[in-house]
Amino acid sequence: MDAIQKCQATEAMILCDCDPDRPDFGGTRYDDRRPPTWRGVEEGIPALVEALDDLARQTGDDRAPITWCIRADLQMGETYSDCAWAFRRFEPLWRSLEASGDTIGWHPHLWRWSDEHGCWYQETEDERWIVECLETGYESLCDAYGDHIEICRMGWEFHNNVTMRTLDRLGLQMDASAVPGRRRGPGNDRGSFRHGELDWETTGAEPYRPSVTDYRRPAADGEASLDIVEVPRTVSRSALWGVARRLRSMTAALRAGSITRALWPRRQGAYIHAPMLTSPPVAYRHLIRDWAADGATEANARPFVTAFHADELLAGAGKAYSARNALRNVQDLFGAVLHSQIVEPGDSR
Repeated sequence: MDAIQKCQATEAMILCDCDPDRPDFGGTRYDDRRPPTWRGVEEGIPALVEALDDLARQTGDDRAPITWCIRADLQMGETYSDCAWAFRRFEPLWRSLEASGDTIGWHPHLWRWSDEHGCWYQETEDERWIVECLETGYESLCDAYGDHIEICRMGWEFHNNVTMRTLDRLGLQMDASAVPGRRRGPGNDRGSFRHGELDWETTGAEPYRPSVTDYRRPAADGEASLDIVEVPRTVSRSALWGVARRLRSMTAALRAGSITRALWPRRQGAYIHAPMLTSPPVAYRHLIRDWAADGATEANARPFVTAFHADELLAGAGKAYSARNALRNVQDLFGAVLHSQIVEPGDSR
């Protein structure tokens, strides 16, 4: 069974970005080179899995499988002298999750230290460094894991032709970074931790093998394609949630002291609604409902693809994310997938 057939046989894919804790969730600031904290992995993941196991026992269904995408890249190598430190440090957890039916994936970031700005930033232009970051991170993770890793989710969901070709050359079968319709950047703040570029503006909803010349779309007739399969996140288009997201972005920019970013945001695709699994159920149910309304059932081979970050599971983490939301959203999602029970967005149950 190839990667496309695997997607067609999958009803839902849940992926977790297993990062260190971000500043907004009690973690180390981006202008700090000290080792970060990992409470989301150490505390959040075990608590969520225990809750999901309890839910499975109550419903009689199998526990929702999750792909745990583990950090391995040059930032980890610089910080810990081991790009695969996050796998080795928490190896008993990863092995236990895999034994229960979960999958181990890879989550590389292109974080690079800027001496000029004194912070970590997303490197998107130095192709030689980017290739080294991906090659070194992947080889280190596979060596620690003891086998090839087959699936990836890129940090900040960034890709370009160089990164996609590199993942393909490394032998990965699937990547789940695309957010159809969304674009951000490039801005004028390269070298700052605020830089977060991505471009999936022309990407559709169906899994595809990327064109060699444009990672955002499948190869056209007569055009060469890569072997790797891109599996886009499930999104919907919502004017209401687009306005809410825009207001949230404006508020964040103003708090950061950037009037320019508040008035002229780099993020495009404002009406693309792609909540994390840990988002409030009232937002997430719109996504499930729209996916089901598109006919994503037995007659449609497109899986429901969703993601979250480990630090969003922490109690008191702030913002709107929580493990409780994730549990409720898993119930709603698998009610729709397994039992065709579509929960309306206004349902408070």
